[in-house]
Amino acid sequence: MHWIGTSSLAQSRYYCAVIGLFSALALIPISAFAQMGASDVDPSDPGNGGRNSIQGNIFYPSGRRVDRRVRVTLSAVSRSEVTGMTDDNGSFTFRRLSGGSYTIVIDAGKDFEVVTEPVEINQSPSRRGSAGQTVTVQIQLRYRSATASPRGVIDATLADVPKQAVEFYEKGE
Repeated sequence: MHWIGTSSLAQSRYYCAVIGLFSALALIPISAFAQMGASDVDPSDPGNGGRNSIQGNIFYPSGRRVDRRVRVTLSAVSRSEVTGMTDDNGSFTFRRLSGGSYTIVIDAGKDFEVVTEPVEINQSPSRRGSAGQTVTVQIQLRYRSATASPRGVIDATLADVPKQAVEFYEKGE
């Protein structure tokens, strides 16, 4: 670009403004990424007006972090239930909670048992500007036990069982 009738000071200001604009635009994705993290189960939910939060992570029985969305429910005795899904890494956050006793219920599907985790948020005396308390929970899933088939009596003489095995069985009885 050729600058006709302008001073080098004006050119310098122009280049500084352009560089500043590009620098600011480059920082936007970085700040947005820094604010991401655990899934706020329902960002539009006002909670129950408190300043506290419960955040957590869900792990497979092997100890590996869950790599899919899982249903999470937060309930309390005197409050309505809130149900949502974790993020793709099994993380969740419930925000804007007042002090009290809560129960987190994790339903990870038919292969895993439903897990309940009690959480207590101790309400400290309210101080203006207080950030509140964040309680972190780590939840380990457990495999659902195989459905047991109805037990019955089997006559070993009718089965194709070696005679010696039948004798050991009878002796053991």
